[in-house]
Amino acid sequence: MKIKIFLLLYSLIIGQVIMAQPPQYVAKPTLLSNPLYLGYGLGLEGSDNLMMLPENRLNPTSRKIGVHFMRLKAQQPSNLPPIFYLRGGPGEAAYPEEFYRYFTRSNHSKALAFEIKQLNKKRDVILMSQRGASRSPGLPMFQFKYRYLVGSQDKPLDPVKVGQRQAKALKKRLAHYKKQGLDPAGYDIINLTEDIEDVRKYYGYGKIALVGNSFGSQTALAYHKRYPKQVDRMLLSAVEPLDHAYDDPQGVWEVLARVAKEAENNPKIKAQLPKVGLLNALKEIVKRLEKAPVKVTLNIPGKKSQTVIIGVHDFQHTLFHRFSRGRRKRLESWPKYITELYNGDYRVLAYAALRGRVGHDSEEIMPIQMDNSLGISAKREKTLNNRPAVRWLGDINAEYKSTREVTTSPIVNDDFRTHTITEVPVLMIHGEMDRNTPLSNAHFLMKYLKNGHLLQTTRGTHGNKWQLFLRDEKLGAKILEFMAIDFAKTPFQEYKKTLPARYEFPALDFLPIEGKTLYESIWDK
Repeated sequence: MKIKIFLLLYSLIIGQVIMAQPPQYVAKPTLLSNPLYLGYGLGLEGSDNLMMLPENRLNPTSRKIGVHFMRLKAQQPSNLPPIFYLRGGPGEAAYPEEFYRYFTRSNHSKALAFEIKQLNKKRDVILMSQRGASRSPGLPMFQFKYRYLVGSQDKPLDPVKVGQRQAKALKKRLAHYKKQGLDPAGYDIINLTEDIEDVRKYYGYGKIALVGNSFGSQTALAYHKRYPKQVDRMLLSAVEPLDHAYDDPQGVWEVLARVAKEAENNPKIKAQLPKVGLLNALKEIVKRLEKAPVKVTLNIPGKKSQTVIIGVHDFQHTLFHRFSRGRRKRLESWPKYITELYNGDYRVLAYAALRGRVGHDSEEIMPIQMDNSLGISAKREKTLNNRPAVRWLGDINAEYKSTREVTTSPIVNDDFRTHTITEVPVLMIHGEMDRNTPLSNAHFLMKYLKNGHLLQTTRGTHGNKWQLFLRDEKLGAKILEFMAIDFAKTPFQEYKKTLPARYEFPALDFLPIEGKTLYESIWDK
């Protein structure tokens, strides 16, 4: 009881000071640098850096950790404010190798290289790694994971028990770090925004521009919340407003509805789909598995047969075909996945359960600390809990709810999560089939932007910005001109007329329903 009272008082204190300025440094923080050259056709130069900063700015005795970032000098120096490029996740880092893959196998790296080269023409670009990200150079103390039991073969997935074991394991591991002299409470959204501010001050920059995808957009909005006068403009994609850390089940359902509609209008497969429709088929699968779990025997090539018991939570946890690679591929395989399950072939779901549910799992600590530091307002949580889609999708935010009483990062208050009207120019790119951050996020944020523009992509998924750059470099370059326009000379409202409101990706190429099953196809990979 005493602990709960202390935590309540602590959160109230944090809530009062969360918008206050952090302590100012007497001298500049220490910076360790190496020369950086991103060659192989890119020709970008700068420095690879570690800035030694407090692990927790609210703790006077906090140790120093190395916060990593890459700084690229403008190819054509100008007086334009620098761009801070913020990664997603939480848990993503910026590192040189990500660009070198451009010339090997990664389309993402190719798109990223195109974007950064465009942005870097007239502005310095600072690519920030997130403190504690496992791939970040420096002191990523939370590369170590906490481990918990998920389940076994002979019992369906039980999310309540999994959540209890997860919370217990996380609590134990956080205490272990604290005992070693580390401060896990410093891995929160406020310390993250202060890392940006310390880099800005170190180089003597005035205003800065922000680019962020997914959690990177949320980081940009958090920085803008704390330092609105320092923000020149923002380019955001897969947008997450400040009170939208928890996922919206209705947004996921709307994506499924769009995929179902396109599949049911596809002449190649519509006759092979369930007569009741894909969404009703999904509901029927839920009802069946609620009524009774299913025992599935798997004949795995080269191994002994395995028997797996699956229940409704296994299905809700693996709503898409797990073995399709890529977000678009998962949408394209979804009608076949639902049809097979509806027709009584549960093998691919059982194999996913065998691979993902049986035994132990492990998670990185930094992302859950960061997400839970943002939390959710009581009003929005009530709204999400009452979404009709919860009946069929289950509680898609169970992990946050089971761990939020255990994580130690201070939680921001509702004041911080509330958006206000801003005149800062904001360009957003958001996909209609983004099941990670629903399209409604971008429409919500538009209400607060006097100088905002939303480019909505038909069939765009969570990485729709880079998909667009790969498909249409001309439009990509036009979008990225957003960072070169002088809005004092060309008003934003005039500039936005030069941009489309929509961009359409090709129709989904659905997997044939008949023929080799999804389970049989696993062994072809």
